[in-house]
Amino acid sequence: MVKYEHRKEYNQRLADEERGFWSKLIRNPKFQFVIALVGLLLILIPVSIIFMDPSVTGRNMMCGLKDSIISIPTANNYKILADSKDAAILKSIKEGGVWTDNMLPLIQRLLKPGDVAIDVGSGFGYYAVMMADRVGENGVVHYLEPREDIAKIFSATKVLNGLHNIAIHNVATYSTDASILLERYKDNMQTSRIILDSKAVGAKDDVVIYNARKLDNLLHGLKDVKLLRINSMGDGLMTLEGASLIIASSPHISIMMNWDPNQIKQYSNPIAILEDMEELGFEIWSIQNGNDIRLVTRDFLMNYVGDILITKEHIE
Repeated sequence: MVKYEHRKEYNQRLADEERGFWSKLIRNPKFQFVIALVGLLLILIPVSIIFMDPSVTGRNMMCGLKDSIISIPTANNYKILADSKDAAILKSIKEGGVWTDNMLPLIQRLLKPGDVAIDVGSGFGYYAVMMADRVGENGVVHYLEPREDIAKIFSATKVLNGLHNIAIHNVATYSTDASILLERYKDNMQTSRIILDSKAVGAKDDVVIYNARKLDNLLHGLKDVKLLRINSMGDGLMTLEGASLIIASSPHISIMMNWDPNQIKQYSNPIAILEDMEELGFEIWSIQNGNDIRLVTRDFLMNYVGDILITKEHIE
């Protein structure tokens, strides 16, 4: 029979040998190299997936997006992700595959570093990215887009370009908080319009119910906004009506929006809105070819289709 003292001594020797093995292994330079290499791969593989350029790989591996997503460079070296199934987006790209827009010089004139901007109906986010570049790290851009699929794509664009000064809001806007019908277009994904009469919806139309937000409620307390851009198909004035507090709290705000009096009449009274803006000290300018800015009258606007600028800042 083995004495207790001998068994205890034997077990202690085995434990010491086992600790010695692991101690030697941990101190082994080859083992340390293997552990360091594995750790480095665990870091680099996820990072490479996140920042992989879909235009180079030919496949989209960013955040689980579809294979149809493409990366489009801009003139100032940013990359905008977009869905290649959107036929309208290709018209915004010049020869050479660079996404540019003639409104960019005007945006640069209206914004400066440190400013706050809002981009409503931002789509794939070209203007939001250009605004973020202009306002810099000390500024903020609020990106608003109702379509979840497009907002998801822009989330990847934000990461791809390292833009930390953009706040993403996946939401539709309206004159008040309400459920709305929004018509969406397959060949022009960045454009949608509010449907007021459900009987007018065709059987093939892509219409979705959204919980829309009043801009004053969504961005409660926001002030000193320098630029509010509204991309819409006639319903932009309803977004404007829901931003009265933001406008009142932003003495130097400028508003860029699409203008089509025939479309606008379906939603609100364009003359009444223009009168209200003029009473607040705003001037109305037509925007033609991006930099061609002309001060116009209400009568002119009733026969004008295009982009307009509403501002208190006199444009030279």
